[in-house]
Amino acid sequence: MLNWILTRLNRQPADDLERARALVHAADRGERPIDPDKVRELARALGLEVSSHAGASEVIDKIRRELSRRGTLYNGAACLLL
Repeated sequence: MLNWILTRLNRQPADDLERARALVHAADRGERPIDPDKVRELARALGLEVSSHAGASEVIDKIRRELSRRGTLYNGAACLLL
């Protein structure tokens, strides 16, 4: 139980957040993910509960909501462009 709490308190690795941002931005441009399993794996790395039968678009929406909730959907460079 303590390990679970400690992992929840640790900061998210930057590469997972960057991959999640890139995935959401690609989906916004209309690009389709190649492997839905990779999308679900990334969502789980962000701490989201995802069904093994969930579609890629459903999972991307969950990732988008999570990044928005954290305030990390857009990095600094993207914010300047908006």
